[in-house]
Amino acid sequence: MKAILATCMKMPHSGGASTHFDLLARSLDTAGMLAGRVLGQDGLPSKTRKAFCALRAYGAKDAMRAELLRETAGLLGRSIDKCLASAPADLVHCHDALSAYAAVNAAGIKERTLPVVQTVHGPWSREVLTSGVSAGSLFHREVRRIEEAAYAGCARFIAVDRGQAEILIDDFGVSREKISVIHNAVDCAEIRALALRHHKSLLPPPYFVVPRRLVPKNGVHVAIAAMKLLADDKVHLAIAGDGPLASKLRREAEVAGVLPRVHFLGNLSREQLMPLMASSAGVIVPSVPSEGVVEATSLAVIESFACGVPVIASNIGGLAELIQHGRTGLLSPSGDTHALAGNMIRLLRMGVAERTQLCAAARDAALAKWDVKPWFASVSQAYEKTLDGCMLSAKQQ
Repeated sequence: MKAILATCMKMPHSGGASTHFDLLARSLDTAGMLAGRVLGQDGLPSKTRKAFCALRAYGAKDAMRAELLRETAGLLGRSIDKCLASAPADLVHCHDALSAYAAVNAAGIKERTLPVVQTVHGPWSREVLTSGVSAGSLFHREVRRIEEAAYAGCARFIAVDRGQAEILIDDFGVSREKISVIHNAVDCAEIRALALRHHKSLLPPPYFVVPRRLVPKNGVHVAIAAMKLLADDKVHLAIAGDGPLASKLRREAEVAGVLPRVHFLGNLSREQLMPLMASSAGVIVPSVPSEGVVEATSLAVIESFACGVPVIASNIGGLAELIQHGRTGLLSPSGDTHALAGNMIRLLRMGVAERTQLCAAARDAALAKWDVKPWFASVSQAYEKTLDGCMLSAKQQ
């Protein structure tokens, strides 16, 4: 069984979806199952093609963005065909709706009737609204059209949590039988090794880490507001990530009077981030719903488990599926700064024995459920179900 992996993301790329994609590519390659990869850079339109898109759109920004989506899909589709011609595969596994749309419309895929599997990390048509796209705009309608067409053509879906599965069913009419719910995963041994490496401390203890991209749904503002509620002014907050809200969040920290204790570190490599997390008082994942987007299975939580550090997260979506409150981590109501501050204080005051027990239970859960080995076994089973279903359909026809 051989698979082609496809994504519209340019690699390397900072973020959980990129980490997920890289881990799967490595696992497939090790198992001798990787036929090839199609990446975002394979779908980049040339300057000439961009100019044609602008002409077709009569210079209108919204229309041009929609034209570029279609152009990118065509380029990705041709790249998938090219990959398939040089390395025959049994299926194509996509990691976003745009690459899935490209795959289901690729000439080689149609000719060979190859199944397309898509991992759903979140609803694209909702997520674009969090980046300033207007609901109902031409671009937004095109995103939704592509998403619907992609889902209609996929043979199987891997949803990274139950919430994503319900969106597929309720919003897009996908049959439940076509969905495998498989949480994200990490290579626990690799994460643990990185966490134990010696590093130069970036800030004095005690500190908490928020390893999040600075966008609305990640709720970094909640963690900043919680800092003001801590009586201990020696506690620091490390924000490891960057994004469009960086300036706004810095101003919020300044207005709250906590800027000297809130450190904006920008994007860090995993080699820098894991030791920083491991030496912290805890990791905070303070996500909030935004434009209908709810946090899915967070790699930051699983990485915290593997690092052996306590985690505090919002009690929503995939976070609530990962964490057992009081046993493997702590949960706070989403957006509740007082509850988050209370959990931060709880970790700071926690005894050695209780903290050790909490971290050990989290590590055990990560190894049993979200380590690369059981995860890859589940993905392989999803592939087998896909191919079995295709064989059955062919026989019935």
